[in-house]
Amino acid sequence: MICKDFCLILLPLEATLKPHQLILKFASASTSLRSAKSRRINLYLSMESDIINAKNVFEMLYSSAKKMIQRHFSLFNSHLALAHKLWAELLQSGDAAIDATCGNGHDTLVLAKILLEGSTTSQILAFDIQAEALTRTRELLQMHLSKEALARVKLFHQSHAQFPEEANTLPVKLVIYNLGYLPRGNKNLTTMTETTLTSVRHACELICPGGAVCITCYPGHLEGAREEKALLEELKHLSPEQWSVTHHQWVNRVESPSLLLIQKQASNL
Repeated sequence: MICKDFCLILLPLEATLKPHQLILKFASASTSLRSAKSRRINLYLSMESDIINAKNVFEMLYSSAKKMIQRHFSLFNSHLALAHKLWAELLQSGDAAIDATCGNGHDTLVLAKILLEGSTTSQILAFDIQAEALTRTRELLQMHLSKEALARVKLFHQSHAQFPEEANTLPVKLVIYNLGYLPRGNKNLTTMTETTLTSVRHACELICPGGAVCITCYPGHLEGAREEKALLEELKHLSPEQWSVTHHQWVNRVESPSLLLIQKQASNL
């Protein structure tokens, strides 16, 4: 079976995850990448082989498409690429950071690489309401962090609506949110507008002077659009003398994710 820019040879599948559907959907979306026209990816899927599974297939295709985009837009190629650059500029040795919606753990890992590799005192707290998300995050961190660094990342199985008590004892410089649903999870389980607003209010109170709150919004689904609208409405009322609030959004990508950045005044001077 040939699907436009990706050549997919699909052997019989009985897995409940139906990975071929995931691949076809991704391959169809990839046709917007012009450079993909010169590429062909042959994927042989068999239930009798443990060489490749649905997760690996998705990550392979996603990684390929991501690299294509990066070659064309080196300044910033996604909302997360921009966010990661800003985190690296903000965070310093000794700071603490919170990932309030850790999901698959990719952002938690980025924070760990920024904070923990060059510091012996920095800490990271990460939480998610879904146990599956914490499992994925833990596995990812174990693959990439030393035991010493891993010991300074604490995972909590809870909603982002409330922060763990330990957060109040740390010099929190950054709180991040990646809203929406868990990738490769149940899309009906999403962050909700009311709890997100409550959480962001807590985060703004918690961060130290000069600290920031970084929120990735996904207006491409109904609740995500509600969240983005409600956040923008609330944040526009923050005092410009005490807060700097910006909203980054691609104007030529329909319903693309957007990035909200909130920074607290560095001092009272």
